[in-house]
Amino acid sequence: MFKELCIKDTPHLRFVRQGLFNPDYELTDGNGLYGALSYRWFTRRQATAYTAAHKWLFDSHLFFSKTISIMDETGAMIGLAEREFFSRIYTLNLKSGFRSIFRRPSIFSRQYIWEAEGYGRLITLENNFPFGLDNDVYIEQTQAPATVIPLLIFLGMHLSVYRRGRRAAR
Repeated sequence: MFKELCIKDTPHLRFVRQGLFNPDYELTDGNGLYGALSYRWFTRRQATAYTAAHKWLFDSHLFFSKTISIMDETGAMIGLAEREFFSRIYTLNLKSGFRSIFRRPSIFSRQYIWEAEGYGRLITLENNFPFGLDNDVYIEQTQAPATVIPLLIFLGMHLSVYRRGRRAAR
């Protein structure tokens, strides 16, 4: 169903929302599908990401929690994304030892950036909301492990949608 993502061949992707009231997003380059992100509830606190080789569950357990747990298809926790109080930066810590931060360069920016120490900028997500139902994904050419790039793409999109929902609720 989904194509395998080769980060060297596809530096630019798009997340396309499947309608105004449908909470599902598809990752595409215009020619093929590389994965999907779907939500369970209106609060968008639980999301499931599907690719050709993996399935991840992003879950925020408590209502005011600043921590999102990441589980694989077997239900084993593979990492945590945590945000400090009064901070806009999420820190991702995977069980494999990989560590990265997710941040927005400025408060007026439409971009979100994944950066890792020793690798630099990994991914840039550009939010086109409210002018469109899609988001642009730019993958930087880096020496970071290729296996974490799809996870970062889907987790970054989830954090972007989750933040958008929290701002709209205020």
